[in-house]
Amino acid sequence: MASPPSANGAESKRFVVPAPSEPAKIEMFSPAFYAASAFSGGLSTGLTHTAVTPFDLVKCNMQV
Repeated sequence: MASPPSANGAESKRFVVPAPSEPAKIEMFSPAFYAASAFSGGLSTGLTHTAVTPFDLVKCNMQV
């Protein structure tokens, strides 16, 4: 692919990166959609609850 000349007549160098191919899409409201949603929701909330629960238990034990 030839670069077009710039304003001063010299060729400009461009670096072109092709876009990655798009992965297969999941159809809305299909079983795969609900499975992917459940997995991603469980992963995100599971990590948060795993990190917060020990602090909550310590706090509750200190209040007793």
